[in-house]
Amino acid sequence: MNLISKCIRFIPYHLYKAKSLSRKVVECKLLKYYSDKSENTTSVTNENSTTLIFMVDGRMIHGGLSDRLRGMISIYKYAKEHNYDFKIYHRYPFALEDFYIPSKIDWRIQNQDLKYNLKEAQPVFVESLGYLFENYTITRVLDDQIKADGRQYHIYTNVDLAGNQFNKYFNELFTESPYLHASVINLQGMLPHKYNAMVFRFQQLLGDFSEGHYPTLSKKEQIALIKKCINKVKDIQSKQKEKLPFLIASDSSTFLNEVVKLPNVYTIPGKVVHMDYSISEKENVYLKSFLDLTLLSHAQCVYLLKTGKMYKSGFALRAALIGNSLYKEISF
Repeated sequence: MNLISKCIRFIPYHLYKAKSLSRKVVECKLLKYYSDKSENTTSVTNENSTTLIFMVDGRMIHGGLSDRLRGMISIYKYAKEHNYDFKIYHRYPFALEDFYIPSKIDWRIQNQDLKYNLKEAQPVFVESLGYLFENYTITRVLDDQIKADGRQYHIYTNVDLAGNQFNKYFNELFTESPYLHASVINLQGMLPHKYNAMVFRFQQLLGDFSEGHYPTLSKKEQIALIKKCINKVKDIQSKQKEKLPFLIASDSSTFLNEVVKLPNVYTIPGKVVHMDYSISEKENVYLKSFLDLTLLSHAQCVYLLKTGKMYKSGFALRAALIGNSLYKEISF
């Protein structure tokens, strides 16, 4: 490795170390759930093996489905490469097993099998960097915190370590639950055999639901934004060499209700919710996110479209990676 490459790798890691105060603050908040008192627990995990547990328990903001899957698969990849056991504890605001069940490895773990004695377990929070060499940097950060000491490491993160291998690890971990599979099959009968797809991520710009502290546009601005997006859909439709219909997904029901009026456009029925901000005991509330991801993954090409204050979502990319589909980003 030449000197320039060494410096490029060195800088992100030490910038990350400089940001470690915010990570420590989060970990301190998580530590209130742990103690140094002995616990009487019966665990199904291997007592002699270090176990990495990807946590979604509502004790912090976890992100949407794309964020969660990105983190799960990254930690699974890291665990596999380091010969650690891997589990997923996803209970907020639903059990992941409602939609995905184990494929080649059993990643399930029950509440009673989690340890909260600091001699047996440790919370770990790893934030995304957005740097070119994030893979290398995050791996070093994990190496600093995780040791082959037989403990459980409860990991909270949405970093991306899998890159273009996302599909490989996804298929090792997940297959559709009977409930999700039946719902997918039902909708496939209503869709054309071959189609392209578009994804629009507005957050709360159109006022559909509350999501953190993101802005909401005025009514006039909302109408203008919807019109601009619909015109872009028409433009892309007109320039296709192969005139395929489009499946369009969005976090805005307002937008979907308008864009579906176009010819050769399909949408997936169901209410749009954000997993961190919509709590329900009914599993069908969260079904649409999984249906969107699955049916987008079956498209020939998945487009992410963005303009103005719209969010650059990773949802479209994850769907394309799962389905080995073409992926294109369009800013307009």
